[in-house]
Amino acid sequence: MPSNTRTYKLAALDEPALRSFLTGAGFAFSDLPYAHWQARRAGATVSFYRSGKLLVQGRDCDPLCAELDALLQHSAPPQAATRAATRTTDRSAPRDDTSDAADRIPSAARRFLVARSRLPDPLPDAWVGIDETGKGDYFGPLVVAAARVHVDDLGWLAELGVGDSKGLTDARATQLAQTLAPTIPHHVLVLAPDRYNELYAEIGNLNHLLAWAHAAAADSLLAETDAELILSDQFTRTDLISRRLRTREHTRSVRFTQRTRAEDDAAVACASILARARFLAELRRLERAFGVKLAKGAGSPVLKAGRALVRDHGRERLRDVAKLHFKTTGQIGG
Repeated sequence: MPSNTRTYKLAALDEPALRSFLTGAGFAFSDLPYAHWQARRAGATVSFYRSGKLLVQGRDCDPLCAELDALLQHSAPPQAATRAATRTTDRSAPRDDTSDAADRIPSAARRFLVARSRLPDPLPDAWVGIDETGKGDYFGPLVVAAARVHVDDLGWLAELGVGDSKGLTDARATQLAQTLAPTIPHHVLVLAPDRYNELYAEIGNLNHLLAWAHAAAADSLLAETDAELILSDQFTRTDLISRRLRTREHTRSVRFTQRTRAEDDAAVACASILARARFLAELRRLERAFGVKLAKGAGSPVLKAGRALVRDHGRERLRDVAKLHFKTTGQIGG
C-alpha cells in the first residue's frame, strides 16, 4: 500500500520527456480512464490525467519525485517553474489545516466534499468506508470491503469516475477496481458460500453476520494504516458494528458512524467498487468450477441455474455455490 502521494500540475509539452524518463526507469504503461496513461513499476504508480494533473503514489514516491523534480526543473520554461508538487501527503508528516480543502480540490470532487461535510465533527483527514456486495444474491459469496481515503484523494477519485458501484456496469466496476487496488489502502473479506452458510447457521441473523464481517474488514485494514473515522452504510437501525470492533490499540481512537445512502462518500464508494469487482470474479470462478452460468439476484434465471446445478452435481453441492437460507433453495427442489 502506498505511504506517500504527491501531485503535480503539468502542461502537455511535458508529456514526451516524462514518458521517456519513466520508460527508462522501468515503468510499464497502460490505459486509464480520464487520463493520458498510467505507468507502474514495483513500489510506484504514476498517473497523468487529461486535466494536467500528475499523481505519483507508492512506497518509492519520495526518491522518484526527487528525480522528477530535477527533470521538470531542467525542462521547465521560466513561467512554468511553479509546477512543483502541490502537496505531499506523507501520512507521517504534519498535515495542513483542512479548512482550505475546497480550494485544493477540483470542482468535480465537490460532491465528495459535500459527503465529507456530513461526517461528524471534527471532520477527518483520513477515514475508512465499508460496504458489501452479494447479500441479495443467491449464488456467490458475501464480499465486504473496507477502503481508506484521505481528503487529498478526493480530486483524482472524482476524475476517475468513482461512485456507488450499483450505478456502474460490471465491466466498469472491474476496470475501476483494477485502478483503485494498487493505490487505495483496502481490505477485502470474502465469505465463500460454504463458509457463509456455516456462519449463518451459527449466528442465525443476516444483520448480525453483516456487522461481524464489516467490523472484521475494518479491523484488518486499520491494522495496516491510519484513519480517524469509520463510515458504514446503515443496514439496520441499531449500531451492530462498533461493538464488534476489536479493542486493540489501532481502533481505540477511531470513531465510528453509519448512515443511509453512505455510498455518496468517497471511501464507501471505493469499498463498494472493490467489493463488487471481487464478487464478480468469485462468481465467474464458481461458474468455471461447476460448468453452470450462475445468474445474479434471486429471480427466475437463478432458479434455472440452480436446477441445472442440482441435476449435474447433486443437491448437496448447493452449499458450495449458494446461500442456503434464501427461499430459493426450497423452490429449486431436487
